[in-house]
Amino acid sequence: MAKLKHKVVSGFLWTAGEKFGSIVVKLLMSLVLMNYLAPEEHAPIIMLGVFLAVSNVLIDSGFGQALVQRKEVTLTDYTSVFYLNIVLAALLYVILVALLGAIVWFYRENDSAPMLYTVGPWLFASGPIAALGMVQSAKLTREMRFDLLSKMHLSSNLISSVITIIMAVSGCGIWSLVAQPLTLSISRTTILWLVTSWRPQGRFSMDSIRKLFSFGSNMLYTGLISEMFGNLSQLVIPKTAGAAQLGLYDKTRKLKDEVSYTVMLALANVTFPAFASMQDEDEKLKMASRKVIAVITLVLFPVAGGLMVTGSEIFHIFVDSKWWGGITYFQLFCISAFFMPLTFITLNLIKAKGSSKTILRLEILKKTFTVAVIACTAPISVTAMVYGYLLWMAFEMVVNVVAARRFVKYSVGEIAADTLPSLGVTLIMMAAVVAVNALLPDMTLGVSLLIKIATGVAVYVAVNLLLRLPAWEDTVEVIRSLIFKKR
Repeated sequence: MAKLKHKVVSGFLWTAGEKFGSIVVKLLMSLVLMNYLAPEEHAPIIMLGVFLAVSNVLIDSGFGQALVQRKEVTLTDYTSVFYLNIVLAALLYVILVALLGAIVWFYRENDSAPMLYTVGPWLFASGPIAALGMVQSAKLTREMRFDLLSKMHLSSNLISSVITIIMAVSGCGIWSLVAQPLTLSISRTTILWLVTSWRPQGRFSMDSIRKLFSFGSNMLYTGLISEMFGNLSQLVIPKTAGAAQLGLYDKTRKLKDEVSYTVMLALANVTFPAFASMQDEDEKLKMASRKVIAVITLVLFPVAGGLMVTGSEIFHIFVDSKWWGGITYFQLFCISAFFMPLTFITLNLIKAKGSSKTILRLEILKKTFTVAVIACTAPISVTAMVYGYLLWMAFEMVVNVVAARRFVKYSVGEIAADTLPSLGVTLIMMAAVVAVNALLPDMTLGVSLLIKIATGVAVYVAVNLLLRLPAWEDTVEVIRSLIFKKR
């Protein structure tokens, strides 16, 4: 158990280190793009991105997660999934390009709709390119090679971001937005083929596909429901509020995600294979999940809270004035990060137990609620839709926690013990940061931001040192052991 705990937390630290690097790179790229392109110029990519996301789910078809989840996987399994991914990717690319006319007609009220014809074929090409590396990525995840995955992700993000920034600064406009996912897929796939020794061997086996599809099918349906209905706002806003509001809504949510969701995704990638290795040991699974939740709330809560109370300064200093209308959206979206740890980790518990049918049923329930919320808030305003987003994120957390208790007896008291300490310390930190404005009201924006960051970090560390929370002690212990190479 101690060895697995070290592997999970150290794996998270490796992945989090890469994610931190990626966050810095992505944030820099986002800030550059937001200063060179207006919200409405982002709209065509956002519109097409909804269809690309669904296509990517179909390409993977749940087989990537099935390869990680199964106890035993053969070379034939890997090869069969690889060939299937390639065929599906090519087929879906042709279908998406053929559907461009219908997509343009759907968005016909927007001035940017005709641009979809031009950028669509290039943007959609990122799907087939990414498919060439899906099996290698799943294999590395299954083997818990997070150090290699981290280096690969950071390198590809850096390459993609540099190219995108150069194009934006050079005046390439919307084409810099097209280049980002395309160059990311190219660089990531190229690096995967260079650093991994796996190559497809033997023939395609339908028996392997059927075996993996028993788990992967439900993950496919779950992914489709999640992407189609999770991105419903991006389909509705252009028709009800216009392209500029779509840009503000989507970009501010992604800014929050580039920090909070990226950290959570790092943890999800680490915990799923670790939890899968304990799928028959309920008590160990519960203990591991509690440790992970406690550690991630320790990291994520102050980040989300800090972004929330410094959001105004961040936008006014680093972003062009045409984006300032999204400040409130950004601050509200940051609240959703507080729901993420329990939502993600409990979902990974259910995945690890191999109950893909349960996950599918949960996704249907959650997205039915999402559709109802969007239907009620869309006619009001985009701000109302942001509040609706918080409501459905809270609902998803509750549903996942309740469902996970069927597999692992995780009581309300234990949930509170694992999350409330970090939440309490974060609220103290946020109060201290807000007090800076009251005590020093005449500061310039730059000085205000620096003092707020310094105050937040100092208060959060000081309170944790004073209280000596278990999650703090665990994290410090693992970091110390990694630094001094102790096992």
